[in-house]
Amino acid sequence: MYSSLNMRTLATAFAACFATAAMAQDFSVIRTQPEGELHTYIRDGGAFYAYYGEATMTSQNYTVIDIVTAPDGKTIFMKNPISQASTDTWVTGTIEDDGKIHVPLGQCVQYFDMGYGWKTTVLKLLSYDDWEGAQYYIADLMDEVTFSISADPSTGSGQATITMDDLGGPEGQGGYPGAMYALIYTDDNSFVGYADYESVYTPYNMSVTTIPEGLDTEMWDFTYSNAREGEVEHLPVATDGQNLYIAGLSLHDPEAAIVGHIDTSAGEGQTKVSFASDQYVGYHSGFLLYAFGASYETKTFYDEVWDETYTTNVMTPQPTIDFDYDTTTGKMTAIGDAALVLNMGKVNEVGINYMSVSLDPEFQGKLTLDGIQPSSSYLLPPTSYLNYDLNGRSTSASRSGVTIVRMADGTTRKMVVKH
Repeated sequence: MYSSLNMRTLATAFAACFATAAMAQDFSVIRTQPEGELHTYIRDGGAFYAYYGEATMTSQNYTVIDIVTAPDGKTIFMKNPISQASTDTWVTGTIEDDGKIHVPLGQCVQYFDMGYGWKTTVLKLLSYDDWEGAQYYIADLMDEVTFSISADPSTGSGQATITMDDLGGPEGQGGYPGAMYALIYTDDNSFVGYADYESVYTPYNMSVTTIPEGLDTEMWDFTYSNAREGEVEHLPVATDGQNLYIAGLSLHDPEAAIVGHIDTSAGEGQTKVSFASDQYVGYHSGFLLYAFGASYETKTFYDEVWDETYTTNVMTPQPTIDFDYDTTTGKMTAIGDAALVLNMGKVNEVGINYMSVSLDPEFQGKLTLDGIQPSSSYLLPPTSYLNYDLNGRSTSASRSGVTIVRMADGTTRKMVVKH
């Protein structure tokens, strides 16, 4: 379900709320993983994310939350407390005598050089216009949110199921929740656009494919057309003669590999390798990552918001990404205008919601029917980037539509993706 509420309609309600009561302003942010025992949980529940000035309804599917229990057995730290906002920062709470996790509100999870940041709060439904479908929320001045746990996470078992307790809001209307755990701006208390509700966290038990033991692993050179000039990456690669394994796709789990089928039926020197889409490669920044292949087409658009014409690449998911391998040169090249994409969720279920895109991927190796001989490769583009919507607000990831991408070298690009 994808519904939205206009964040601008919330500004008046916030102003009325905070004109009568002020919240303590603490803009410190926990950016490094605290000391303690780490456990990871799969999220479930409803969510909102910011998109084109609106908060769009989605689910918490394909997201995870890291929770650290400090050495004292009572202090808890939660990473990326709101599922769709990948700040990679932490909020803190405590396990009280009632057996619940108590997390104070008003904690800052992001602060920008422009002089404002994001902090946690609870939004409660103030009114709902059934005729226009408009929703109005207001920040509640409650002190904390609480979570019930099925077992004490301080035991280190990691088997607890954690459930966010009822936030005490009114009954939801029109498919919208009565209350939600949300982020607001520190300067004007307006809604950032990210929120969760009815959250349940269950222990992470997923596994990734790795290169089988006993296979010789070599490093292959990896390049792609949208990389910076002269940029070459390196990936561990191995084969059993029938399948080709490429590891190193996930920063969180560098041993995770995708598997491609080797086809030599076309004749001598005509080897092809085909990788099925939606192969799981671990998680990063709170999202489960899946590798998939896409075709892309360069198109020209007119942007009414920016009043300019621009050329960009439109991607269409494919069931596989296929490569030709030249046994003479040892080069493996994607067939056609192809892209190798790391997506936040399975593309056939959530659409294109990418973490990284490598256009026209090419590997340099020495693949033979007897296996791999020494050569050199890596997949994730090392260029760090930030995504912004057309209103200039930072977003957690590119979604369907136009996204402004600021690269690590200071340049900006526009990317259009479609479901």
